[in-house]
Amino acid sequence: MIKNILKLTISLLTFSIANIIHAETDKMKLDSITKEEPTQLKSELISSSIGKNCTDKNNYLGYVSSVAIGNGGYNTTGDIQNWITITVIDKNRKNSEWYWAQYGANTDAGKATQTIAMYAASSGQKIMAECVLGGGGGHYNIKSLWVGPDAW
Repeated sequence: MIKNILKLTISLLTFSIANIIHAETDKMKLDSITKEEPTQLKSELISSSIGKNCTDKNNYLGYVSSVAIGNGGYNTTGDIQNWITITVIDKNRKNSEWYWAQYGANTDAGKATQTIAMYAASSGQKIMAECVLGGGGGHYNIKSLWVGPDAW
């Protein structure tokens, strides 16, 4: 049993690292840049802004380009908050935005969201994201993520 758990852990770790490396940039856009074009253009293609297009009234249609987990401090019970950040590119592959996931990485819903986002990033499948207003207000969080060829 321990051996199987260890194998599964190593497999998931390898899968996660490969997905993060693969999904870090939109390779199709970067491949089209020639060496003569300025470095600034490359940074514009891989930079992103805080998400504004996915709201509680407007779903986001596009692709996941990267997934990350970061420590957001402690909550009132002293538990570490590990937030999931999902960077998406619109369906025309022009604009890149990032959103927090509604659920932390330490929750079952957060783990499911992270897994789905990593699959979407590594496979290049279309996504539809549903968003809700974040806890602090002023920004939207991805509440659910739909992935597949018919996502939109």
